[in-house]
Amino acid sequence: MFHLPGRGTTALTVKSSPPKTAQTATRLGVRAGVLTKRDERGAWQRRYCALVPQTLLFYYDDETSDDARGIIDLEYYGDVQIVRGRTLRLATASDVPLRSFFFQAETEEQAQKWCEALSRERYFVVADERDAYRELQGEFSTTRAQDDESCSKMREASSERNAAASLSEKRAADALEVLREQALSLGLAPRQAAALTTPASAAREVAHRLHFCGRRRESLERALQALETSTPEPPDAAETRRATIASLRAKLASQKQKTAHASTSRLAADARRDAALQSARAARAAVASAASRRSRAERSAAELVDQKRVLVREVRERRARLDDARRVSSSLEHASDLPAAVAGLSVDDAVERLRRGSAPMVG
Repeated sequence: MFHLPGRGTTALTVKSSPPKTAQTATRLGVRAGVLTKRDERGAWQRRYCALVPQTLLFYYDDETSDDARGIIDLEYYGDVQIVRGRTLRLATASDVPLRSFFFQAETEEQAQKWCEALSRERYFVVADERDAYRELQGEFSTTRAQDDESCSKMREASSERNAAASLSEKRAADALEVLREQALSLGLAPRQAAALTTPASAAREVAHRLHFCGRRRESLERALQALETSTPEPPDAAETRRATIASLRAKLASQKQKTAHASTSRLAADARRDAALQSARAARAAVASAASRRSRAERSAAELVDQKRVLVREVRERRARLDDARRVSSSLEHASDLPAAVAGLSVDDAVERLRRGSAPMVG
């Protein structure tokens, strides 16, 4: 309920505000406890009160109430005094036509503590929150810089691993090409050689071809030995036989040379292929590890960004509260100049000029 001087009481609905139960107000407040409040008829009623920074005083029927019995906007109530022992009075300046509020504490000590809370302590919360935010912001900046440096190092390591993987793939491709050439030299058809797509399949084909060539060489050697140990024949037949033997020896020598060359090439290709496969496996493992670290760093960076957004939103809210507190302080400092400012004006015009800030809330 907003009380506008000269215009009666106006009911307004506050949107997007959490419920202000007695327990919630107690957790948010700088001070809470039981006071006895005097109403407009002079009757004293026991109320549970909670002072919430920076300018609101909530009071309830008791500490378990869900709804506030009333809310007092303390913006113009800068005159807080203890009167008659343990009775508190909340009053405005003499030129602000708003009612005064009276509360009674259970003891004089409690009354003094409530007076200090209403006068000074509700402003200290802003400074404490500001210092805590600055410290948290410094820690966040340091953590963010460390994470950025870690991400940069992981990106460099990932680039190196990718380069190693590319080199390993190139070596595997070169080994496959060499094995295809060996298979072609051992009699494999070009179309079948093109169908060999991996170094392992090409190595198996070359090994099969070498085994076949080795068996063929043994067969030629046995045929030559049988010719050399056969019974002598007529001169013409012997000449033919010698020519045949010479031809077989030439073929055998050529076959041995091909077999030796293919065997040597196959061993070298196997060695290159094994090295390439080992390098590729190591590179893939390193890339997977780098990707995992990068993913963790990105999740950490995302969490830090979310924290920063929350902190920025909190800072904006606290700055708005601090501005309200400063405006209240400025109003209190210049309260003595108000009579001269409203001199010569009607009551309604003077009140309208005084409430250009925010109107107080009363219960």
